[in-house]
Amino acid sequence: MFPSHWLNALIWDFLYFAILASASGRSGYNGENQTHEATDGRSGYNKLKRSTWTGNWTTAHCTHIAVVNPQAFTADERWSMLDCDHAWSDVLNIWRTKDRGKKTFSKSIWDTFQAPKPAICQTAIGKTNCDKWSECLDDPGAAGYEVLNSLVRIHGLYKSFYSGVYYQGMPAANSKFDTKLSFLDRAKDPAAVQSLLDFISLGIVTLSSFHITTGLKQDDFFFAHPEAAPQEVTRDVMSPFVAVLKDISTHNPRIQYWKPEGKDHFMEYLRQALWAWGNVTEAAVFKLFDGSEDSIQLLTKLISNGKMIVGGAGDASGSRPDRVSEQAYRFASLRAFYSYAIPAEWSAASAGVFVMDTGYSCSQTDVTPKRLDARTAEATRACYDGKLYHLVHAESTGYAVKCQQLCSDKTFSTPPGWERVGPPTHGNVTVQDLVAGSLRTYKNNGNKNGAAAAKITNSATLTDLINQDITTPGFIRIPVCSADEAFRNWANMKYNRDRYSTFPCNKVEKPA
Repeated sequence: MFPSHWLNALIWDFLYFAILASASGRSGYNGENQTHEATDGRSGYNKLKRSTWTGNWTTAHCTHIAVVNPQAFTADERWSMLDCDHAWSDVLNIWRTKDRGKKTFSKSIWDTFQAPKPAICQTAIGKTNCDKWSECLDDPGAAGYEVLNSLVRIHGLYKSFYSGVYYQGMPAANSKFDTKLSFLDRAKDPAAVQSLLDFISLGIVTLSSFHITTGLKQDDFFFAHPEAAPQEVTRDVMSPFVAVLKDISTHNPRIQYWKPEGKDHFMEYLRQALWAWGNVTEAAVFKLFDGSEDSIQLLTKLISNGKMIVGGAGDASGSRPDRVSEQAYRFASLRAFYSYAIPAEWSAASAGVFVMDTGYSCSQTDVTPKRLDARTAEATRACYDGKLYHLVHAESTGYAVKCQQLCSDKTFSTPPGWERVGPPTHGNVTVQDLVAGSLRTYKNNGNKNGAAAAKITNSATLTDLINQDITTPGFIRIPVCSADEAFRNWANMKYNRDRYSTFPCNKVEKPA
């Protein structure tokens, strides 16, 4: 049972209306006829005469050498030898001309290839038969079973991620973290709502792309073709995620579904995100297999050249990548989470954390920057583009009214929760990660603070996240400024009392 908070309600609203739309015939779902069509399981093949099939795929049967000895040929060679492109084109023709509006898309494909049992590919939950590898189907042609296996493999990438969110991500969400997310106490604050939405979008892309890419690297096609980049296929697999998240972002979140009980703990934020990631995955699977022309175009691209079927190694040598462990998935989920959530908490709590630009180069090792003691300077340093920076904060008690003649000697200190940053806990997010991400955000925003969160619709952002680069601009948004600028604002009693989002750096005026 999913928790009844506003975001999941929003996502399930999206799914509900998508199902209603498809029930009207636009996506091929007919709930009224759904349970009765099993009696017509092979009608697709009979709807068109044998002479209407294109290519030669119906002449290649289960005795074909590409079926009998699959390791003798690479996946793309087998795909071509069995003429799978024409087989796919022909079943799509039956879907478009005969079955749309009467069956689900996946049931139409399975029926036309005369599979013993139809599949339900529009969900990642429960028993769907879309996770069952097909054995060779002699009639109408052997190509059919490899087309079905390609769709099963694609569906499996989503389903395994969906399962991983709960079986591997949820244990990570139960780890201890003492800090509380103060902005969850202000759940009806639009900024708090947007912060969670931003993280759900960015986090699901980061984690699911890791899951998908590592899975594809083990597949036969990519082992035989090391020059092929699985990240490019991952980008295509991510398209339904991006589309669903874009659709969700255009609605007004129903924040009344956010229940405040128990939402103040830091890890509850992760649990909320994990629940939402599962629901977004379900919506993405629904979208991918809805039978629309956009989805068909994407599926065609994904299965082309046999990228999803078995085959031999060809001229490739060496060993395949090891399967990624559950621990690695937990690590990836924690890294994605903490790299975004730790700075978000500092910002929401008005902690005054900032990246200090020292003006020194990293080669100057014999200097201690102003307004830092030696111990803090050593613990908080990071280099970026050859320049020295420190990740520090202005304590709430440091403004001028608390001191007299020695105000200028007040020093910045390590941020709250500092002992939680860095290996071996919390995804190994380091000072270097947080500084580099903040500086990339700052520079990408024209050397100004106050940048908006990264958007997954941005191609460069999507590429970075697929490559697990958490320093992509807009992901980590800690303000950047000099020690003098920060101290000047820190010493101002008004600024210190009413801390703004870029404190202690200069306030960024939002355009009217």
